[in-house]
Amino acid sequence: MKKPLLFAIISGVVAMLFVALYLASLETTYRKSAEKVKVLVAKQYVDQGSAITLELAEERTVPKDYLQPRALQAIKELTDSDGRSVFISLVPIEKGEQIVTTKLSMLGVDTGISSIIPTDSRAVSIVFEAEEVVGMIKPGNRVDIIGVFEYRDKEGQMLEEASTIMQDVLILSVGKSVLGGSAPRAGDKNAAKMLANQGGESRIPVSFAVAPSQVEALSLAADKGRIRLSLRPVGDDTIHEAKGARMQNFFKDITSTVQASAKGKSAISEDYVKEMQKKQKEALELLRKYQKR
Repeated sequence: MKKPLLFAIISGVVAMLFVALYLASLETTYRKSAEKVKVLVAKQYVDQGSAITLELAEERTVPKDYLQPRALQAIKELTDSDGRSVFISLVPIEKGEQIVTTKLSMLGVDTGISSIIPTDSRAVSIVFEAEEVVGMIKPGNRVDIIGVFEYRDKEGQMLEEASTIMQDVLILSVGKSVLGGSAPRAGDKNAAKMLANQGGESRIPVSFAVAPSQVEALSLAADKGRIRLSLRPVGDDTIHEAKGARMQNFFKDITSTVQASAKGKSAISEDYVKEMQKKQKEALELLRKYQKR
């Protein structure tokens, strides 16, 4: 009788030890899940290609188990020692979403623009004369692209035409300035040197984000014609009907207006007629100069 009793006592002790260990593991697991840690989340929707600034993120406290791998945990991680942003978003980040490094790219001179090209878009670069873009357009602006072409019709007559070939196009970069790049600070010798070099360039490349189906058309227009840019106001994404303009029609419209005025068919003033005739003369002289080139 003593052996069965002894065995029962030992079995009970072992069982109690296993229960104690199990309860201890549960307590440890609970404590870990209840432990709070800090994490950075987006304060608002962050579009692709945006610099992650201090205004776009905030610190929040979450259970440790909810912390995503490679998530940023401190607001100071967003800037360098000079207070400049160091990350750019590779993909859109939703409001309240944890900011993880797998969705970011380091921002720098060697970053390039591949990380900021919108999804389902392609980047196309065109070189412009410096005076056409400096002080007018910046990365992040939206423009309409106008092509100016010279060609011959079926009768062999030389025609000149300006046509809006694309509207509401995002500019990714202008020279060395890239979308989402930090503005140079006073005293930053490297930035000052970069701007000085760009300021001395006579021709500056501009990169546009266009749909894959538009790449060929834009490339052809840039190669066979001259490209002009029309800057859009902030927030204007309206697509307008563009009929194009021909130099021949321009002359025809002026002549018709003058003739109508001469016959008394309109109430156009004499000064207005003289101004229209002056513009016609200037346009003809400009065309003659162009044809001599």
